[in-house]
Amino acid sequence: GRLMFYSVRDITILEYDEPVREHVVEIRKKPRDDERQRCLHYDLELSHDARLYHYTDYLGNVVDHFDVPQALKELTIEAQAMVELLQLPYVLLESEWDEVDAMLEAFGGHEMLLTSPGIPDTVELREFETSLGLGASEGPLEYVLRLSKAIHDRFEVGENGDLRAALKNGRTCSRIFAHMMIGLSRRAGLPARVCRGYLSPDPEAFRVPPAAPHFWAEVCLPRLGWVGFDPANGVMAEEKHICVSLGRDAEDVEHFRSVHQGQAKCVTRWAIDVHRAEQRGAASIEGLLQTAE
Repeated sequence: GRLMFYSVRDITILEYDEPVREHVVEIRKKPRDDERQRCLHYDLELSHDARLYHYTDYLGNVVDHFDVPQALKELTIEAQAMVELLQLPYVLLESEWDEVDAMLEAFGGHEMLLTSPGIPDTVELREFETSLGLGASEGPLEYVLRLSKAIHDRFEVGENGDLRAALKNGRTCSRIFAHMMIGLSRRAGLPARVCRGYLSPDPEAFRVPPAAPHFWAEVCLPRLGWVGFDPANGVMAEEKHICVSLGRDAEDVEHFRSVHQGQAKCVTRWAIDVHRAEQRGAASIEGLLQTAE
């Protein structure tokens, strides 16, 4: 496969309406290392002095953490990374449903069969499954491919919300696209997990804008292992998807978590710039800043 190199710049700004103290923060912004991608460089800068620590969780995600004891009203966290992606399309091998048990023994993934806090097995999810009318499939791969296409075709890309709002409005965000895919894959007996990361800019390939955190699903399939599906864009998650964190659902992979002393209200602003290493990035990433809903 061919190698592609991407530069990533990811800024999060926390703004408080009054000073807060004893600020403790966890960050998940470092791209993962696996058989499809490698993080060649990663740097995390803070607007306040703090000693950075990090650990790797049980799914292989790198988590940076720090605390700022002094009072502050604004905290800026900027991550920069250089990522090497292998242009390696999946070799899709057909399999049978009766191979799933042996796959679970080989690949594990039992935890990803269970419902999770962010993807409960609700009446709405089951009714949505029925409405898709997928019926019986010849094998797990065919089922998941049809499922991804059906979800993609049913919804437009739109604002944040939950499954209920998506079903009502016919529009939703990549997080809910991924959650639908994961929930219904689990109901079919296939382990599934969420991936949060970045899209390389390609307006012809993607209907989701690249300047935002992106979510897609990975499903464990016989003879293949974990395979990425991006129902929001209607594509496989291959050489244009940069994975940062894996988890049971989006709640596991939030790019930051923070606690502090005080009752101050917080506004979160963020900006992401991803571009090919040989191309110029945004002249001013501040112009890309968006406010979280």
